[in-house]
Amino acid sequence: MISDPTAALGSALRLHVATQHLPVSDIVETRILLETWAAARAKPDAPELDLAATLLGEMDAVERVAWTADDFLALDIRFHLALADAAGNAVVSAMMGSLRESIQGYTARFTANLPDWDATASRLQAEHREILAAIRNDDGARAATLVAAHIEGYYREGGVGRPAEG
Repeated sequence: MISDPTAALGSALRLHVATQHLPVSDIVETRILLETWAAARAKPDAPELDLAATLLGEMDAVERVAWTADDFLALDIRFHLALADAAGNAVVSAMMGSLRESIQGYTARFTANLPDWDATASRLQAEHREILAAIRNDDGARAATLVAAHIEGYYREGGVGRPAEG
């Protein structure tokens, strides 16, 4: 018996994502679907939000000491996973966790297309803070809207068109 019922789901999704046969636009679209749902339902007092706040501080430190974009993006995905976990749905958390490497991979690839990484990182941080504040203020609708704009904005800024709408 598997002690973590989401482990098999996570492993299967990681395997599919690792094969790189999934289009980036589909991964982004799935990410938007999962993260907006989670942001809308995240509990304002969830302990995972404390972790998200700590990660924001670490991202600020990354900017100050001029770490690489990859260092920032590794913290960024952890921030997004913490927000997803704050919704309290184990399956959504497992799905987000399984997409982690893929998300980190495509976001890192897009940094080469950005005209000014420092400006992008500052904008992302401001957006992160707005998203976290909306969740803490129990405004899930606003948090969901902000998350969608945040993800789509980075995707667009990275030089890739908007995911197909279905």
